[in-house]
Amino acid sequence: MPHRTRIPALAAALLLGLATTTASAAAPATAAPGHAARRSPHTIYSGVFKEARHGEVLTTVATCPPGQFATGGGSWNYDYDQPNTFTVSSYGGDDFWVTQANQIFPSSTTTSVISEVVCSPAPHTALMEPEGAGVEIPANGVATHIARCPAGQVPSGGGPRTSNGLILTSSSIPFNDGWAITAKNVDASPGHLWVNVTCATVPHPVTIGQTQQIPSGGHVSAKADCPQDRVLTGGGVQTSDGSVYVRDVYPSEDAQRVARFWEARAVNTSATPQTVTAWAICTTP
Repeated sequence: MPHRTRIPALAAALLLGLATTTASAAAPATAAPGHAARRSPHTIYSGVFKEARHGEVLTTVATCPPGQFATGGGSWNYDYDQPNTFTVSSYGGDDFWVTQANQIFPSSTTTSVISEVVCSPAPHTALMEPEGAGVEIPANGVATHIARCPAGQVPSGGGPRTSNGLILTSSSIPFNDGWAITAKNVDASPGHLWVNVTCATVPHPVTIGQTQQIPSGGHVSAKADCPQDRVLTGGGVQTSDGSVYVRDVYPSEDAQRVARFWEARAVNTSATPQTVTAWAICTTP
């Protein structure tokens, strides 16, 4: 059973509006492998834990070893079962994965945040929308935006890039030739959303995993598993309402240290029960 915790003040705080935060000026972390060498050609590498503080957008990075390419990734926000920290950006480059997290609500503790990247020796195409693209989201507005792979390619991973720490994702999902993000700007000023997608030339079918119900004011996690004959490259998350916000998404391994699982954690700030579903993107090694 997923762990559920009620957060009665969360919805009210978001509806009342939140103060604008500023991005951290700190340089991206130097990533190091999170584990020993794997037998799988798709390997998960971790960055370095960094501490998020209230009102600061924290950037973390995980990198692949030389000669390998990023297929997808995410981050894990260790906020002591008090979901006050949300991933607001999660996207890849040729050999790295960047995430940004914001501890939106004041807390007596900092939140440890770490990025995770899935790496493969097979080349992938990382597409980052230019500054002039994307979509502007007005204050308290919701928008859906998509980015597409080059012709003949399919997504292996993807996610949002945002202009501030107060654009919160409610869904981040792959489709046949691209990636779609739905997000809400809970800031008092307009913000901007870009969608970045990493693409491949070989099939990457999607496995739709668990759908978990989230009570009003609660938070849960949902998980998706790749079949035994496939490995994970990345994943997504879908929720049933624009007031359900994604805390974080991240890959993990099986007992044989093969990248195979995808997990998504979300918070329901609406007045009614909602759902969250995890999506895993898988390929044949």
